[in-house]
Amino acid sequence: MDSFDASKSELIHYWTDLGTESIEFTLAQARLYRNFPKFNIAFSPSRLKKGNVMAQSIIFRQFKDYFPAGTIHICNTSFVSAQSRRFIICKFLDQWFLGPDNGLFHLGFNDPDIEYYRINNNHFDKDALGEIYIPAVRLLIENPQKPLNELFDPKTVMLKPFFVQPVINEKNIRITCLYIDHEGSAYFNITKNEFDEIRNGRNVLFRMLTGTIYVIRNQAEDVDEGEIVAYFDWGNILKLTQNSGNFSKHLAIYENSQIIVEFSESKNLL
Repeated sequence: MDSFDASKSELIHYWTDLGTESIEFTLAQARLYRNFPKFNIAFSPSRLKKGNVMAQSIIFRQFKDYFPAGTIHICNTSFVSAQSRRFIICKFLDQWFLGPDNGLFHLGFNDPDIEYYRINNNHFDKDALGEIYIPAVRLLIENPQKPLNELFDPKTVMLKPFFVQPVINEKNIRITCLYIDHEGSAYFNITKNEFDEIRNGRNVLFRMLTGTIYVIRNQAEDVDEGEIVAYFDWGNILKLTQNSGNFSKHLAIYENSQIIVEFSESKNLL
């Protein structure tokens, strides 16, 4: 296991599922600046339903590949009330990720080869940032020559929720909405690679109770205002949205809603 390279790391990224209006987010900014004055710190608040690990994983998949090498990510997202409060750390693409053992990393990375380590929580009460994450980040920074397995204990048992899988038939698939963002766009449980493999060059039609989509584009602005469009967003996740509108309210698609994607050999409509 590689050790932390202090010469590469100038950035701490703090991501939380609390909105900017919360006092906890304001205090987190102050505490991170005070504890790590030599670091640049990026803040990413995402207001989510508490413990919604599927939505957490969708957001996580969209940003995890795009930060520079050496970035330390503090993923201070919430648990559901029944879960034990355990915390883990891992390395991915020369970046360091600290977060809850609630299934987020299992769903977000979807990589069985990643080695996870347990962050000591013997003295944890309720302040994850102050009692868990800040001490663990400081331990990394103060011991740049030590590998993770000398700083933390291996995590041998992890919470591994199942990602909702598409239902695949010969001529169609049924996909499920996992997350609705603040603009009303819907994210579904399929990536571009998975979609292209199932599609196998065929034409595609998205069929919903209140509308049909014939078009896959690169972004929402590729269609006229008010039109519905499907495309693969950051992290190559399928996104359905309305240009200058609220797709979720317009077509009554919410989290856990399902739609049918049909494939055919007829004249290409895309």
